[in-house]
Amino acid sequence: MNLKTTIFLPSLLLLLLPSCLWGKNDALSSEDKSQPTHVHCENKLNCIAADKELVRYQSVIDRLSTEENPDGKEKEEMGRAYNQMASVYIFHFYDYGRALECLSKARALYGTHPSTDLLINIAHLANFYSECIPTKENTEYALSAYQTAFHQAVARKEWGNAYRSFNNACCIGYTDDIIRYNRTLIDSFNVLPKLRDPWLMKFSHFVYLTTVALCDHQWDKATSLFQQMLAAFPDNKENSRVRCQALSGLADIAIMQHQPESLLHYITQLKALVDKYNNPDVEKEISLFSYQYYLMRGDTTKARLYKLDYFEQRDSMLYQGRLAGVRTTFLVNRLQAAHQEMNVIRQHLLRRNIIIIAALLSLLVFFWMLLMVYKKNKELKLRNLELYRHNIASLEREKEQQDMILKLQNSHKPKPAAMEEKNRDPKALFSEEELTAIRCKVEEALNNPEIISKTDFSIDQMAQLCSMNGKLLSRAINECFHRSFSILLSESRIKEACKRINDFERYGNLTIEAISQSVGFSSRGGFIRAFKRSTGLTPSEYMAIAKNQKNKH
Repeated sequence: MNLKTTIFLPSLLLLLLPSCLWGKNDALSSEDKSQPTHVHCENKLNCIAADKELVRYQSVIDRLSTEENPDGKEKEEMGRAYNQMASVYIFHFYDYGRALECLSKARALYGTHPSTDLLINIAHLANFYSECIPTKENTEYALSAYQTAFHQAVARKEWGNAYRSFNNACCIGYTDDIIRYNRTLIDSFNVLPKLRDPWLMKFSHFVYLTTVALCDHQWDKATSLFQQMLAAFPDNKENSRVRCQALSGLADIAIMQHQPESLLHYITQLKALVDKYNNPDVEKEISLFSYQYYLMRGDTTKARLYKLDYFEQRDSMLYQGRLAGVRTTFLVNRLQAAHQEMNVIRQHLLRRNIIIIAALLSLLVFFWMLLMVYKKNKELKLRNLELYRHNIASLEREKEQQDMILKLQNSHKPKPAAMEEKNRDPKALFSEEELTAIRCKVEEALNNPEIISKTDFSIDQMAQLCSMNGKLLSRAINECFHRSFSILLSESRIKEACKRINDFERYGNLTIEAISQSVGFSSRGGFIRAFKRSTGLTPSEYMAIAKNQKNKH
C-alpha cells in the first residue's frame, strides 16, 4: 500500500460512528451516547466523562475478579467491560497501547467465541497501525479483521455491527488490491436488512454508493455522491467527521483527476471544519493533501515541508499510541484465524445463495410448465370444441340427406324391366335399383333408435328386415356404404348417443354408462373406444362441451 492509498479517506476516527462505541443492548453501556469530541481529552468536561466511564468499567472488573471460580457468563461480562474500556482509550484518549492491553485481556476472557464488538475494536487498532505504517501486509490485516467482524455480525444477525464493519472496511481505500479484497463484502451489502437508525442507514447508503462508483472509476458519479453526502449531513458537531470524510473523498478525486484548484478548495474546507469542531486527528490528512497540492503546482519545496509535517504527525501519534504491540503474536494469530473463519462464513453464504438460486430456477421451471400445461389445455379445448361443432354439423347434414332421400323415394318411378335389363352390368351382383332399395331399407333401420338400441341386433336380424339372405346383405352393405355392418351399426349407435347427450330435456340425467347401454353397447370400454373413433372426443369431453354450449345459450 503506497502513500497515495492513504489520502482517500481520513483516519480511522472519521470512519467510526457513535453507536459503535457503546451498543444499545449492552448492559454496561453508558447513558451518554454522544460522539467523542477532542483528542487527548482537551475538553475538560469530556475528559471527566471519559474518566467516569473508565472507573465504572474498572469497578465491574474488580467486582467480578474477586470471584473464586467465575463462570462463563461472568467471564463474558468482564471481557465486555475490558472491551468498553478499550473503546474509551481509543476514542477519548488515543492511548492505543492501553487499548491493546484491554483488548488482549478481553480476548482471553471471551475464549473461542469473541464478541463482534471486540473484533471491531481489534480491527480499529489494526487500521490505525496500517495508516501509520502503510504497507500492503498491514492493510490486509485491517481489512481481514473488518471482514471477519462483518461476517460474524451477519451470522449472529447483529445488523448494526454488520453495517459498521462494512463502512469501516470500505473506507480503508480503493486501490485495485483493496477492491479485489473487498469485492465480496461490497456484493454482500444488499443482503443486509434495513435498520431503524436513519442516520446509520443514510451514512451506510452513501458509503456503499461511493465505494461502488470509485471501484468502477466513475469519478464524476463519485464526486456527485460526495456532494450529496455533504448536503445530506448538516454542518454540526455530530456530523463533522462524516463531512470530513466526504471532503477527503472529494480531495482525493481531485488528485486523481489532477485538479489542483479543486483540491485547494477542499483543503480549505477541511481546515475550516477542523478549526470549527476541533478535530485535530484530521490534520495529518490535510498535510498529506497539501503535499499533493504543491506537488501538482510544481512547488517541491513546500511539498517536502508538508510531507515532512505529515510524517512528524504520524510518527508522533504512533509513538504516543505505543502501537508496536499491534504486530504481536496476539493480533497476527487472530487475523490469521480470521481468514479461516471468514472463509467458512463465505462458504456458508455461497451454499445459501446456491440454494436460493436453485429454488428460484425450480420455481421458474414450475411456472413455465404450468404455462405450457395451460396453453396445451387451451389448445385442446379449442380442438375439442371444433370437433364437437363438426359432429353437430354432420348430424344436421345427415338429417337433411335423409329427408331428401325420403322425398326421392316417394317420387321414384320404377324403370321398365327391359330398360333395367339393358342397363344392368352383367358382372354386378345387384342392380342399381336393388342397391338403392337395400340402402334405403338399411338406413331406415339404422335410423330407428328402437332397432339399433338392441344389444343383440345382428346382420341376420337386419337381413330379415330387408327380406334377404344375411351374406348377400353383408355384400350389399359393403357395396353401398364401403364398410362392414358392425362398423356401420357402431357409427349409427354413436350418432344416436350424440343426439341423446345433446337432448338435455329427455336424457340430461343419464350418465355416460347409461347412455352407452341405451344405444345398445354392452360394455363401457367398447362405447368409449367407438365414440372416440367416430367423433375424435371421449364421451365425457363431448358431454362437457355440450353442457357448456347449453349454458352459453
